[in-house]
Amino acid sequence: VFTMMAVDEYYIFTGGVVPRHVTRVRIDESVTVIPARAFKGHPNITEVVFHIRVKNVGQCAFNGCISLRLVIMPGVEVVGAEAFWGCDALTDVECGKLEIIGVC
Repeated sequence: VFTMMAVDEYYIFTGGVVPRHVTRVRIDESVTVIPARAFKGHPNITEVVFHIRVKNVGQCAFNGCISLRLVIMPGVEVVGAEAFWGCDALTDVECGKLEIIGVC
C-alpha cells in the first residue's frame, strides 16, 4: 500500500499515484529508488526533494512533468533514460553523487 501525507506544504511520497493537486514533494526516507514512470506526466509538480539514501531514479520517472523547476537529489548515483524528458521548466538540479545518466 502506498500513501502520501501533507507536511509543511510538502507531500511525502512513499510510492503509488501522486494526486494531481500536489506541487511540492519530499521523498520519504523509506524510498531508496524512484520507480520508472512514478511521476510521469504530472502537470503540477514544481519541486522534488530527495533524501540522501535515494540512489536511483527510474526510466521516465518525471517524464513530461512540465511544471517541474527544482530537483534536489544529493545521493542519487543513477538517473534512468528519459527520466526528466519534457521537463521544459526545469532550471535547477542539485546532485552530489551522480555517476550515470541515461539517454535523454
